[in-house]
Amino acid sequence: MLDFESLDRPALRALPSVAYEYAEFKRVRANIDDHVENEAHCYSVPCSLHGRVLELRATAATVEILYHPEADRGARAELEASAASTTGVERMPRAHRAHAERMPSRPISWARTIGRARRSWSRS
Repeated sequence: MLDFESLDRPALRALPSVAYEYAEFKRVRANIDDHVENEAHCYSVPCSLHGRVLELRATAATVEILYHPEADRGARAELEASAASTTGVERMPRAHRAHAERMPSRPISWARTIGRARRSWSRS
């Protein structure tokens, strides 16, 4: 007769060192602004993934956007309840990055050099 000691114990392995984490998966498409949406929050992806169908993996603490699930993680973000979007500046094309990093005061100071009418408009 087969019992635990002779059949099961030799097949036992150690428990995993990392606890199981529940995750939900869904297919998403990278929009024209290089973001995908999940639960009313937008996450940026590399611009090379623009228009592609991606797989989104969401856990209680993180969101991952996968392009080739077994090979490439397109983007990963910690969940932020306070922000409407999470944009990784490092994933933007150079021209978009330069635009995003501009100071808001720059166009206002430029407008003031054009004339009185433009100066009064920029104050509002």
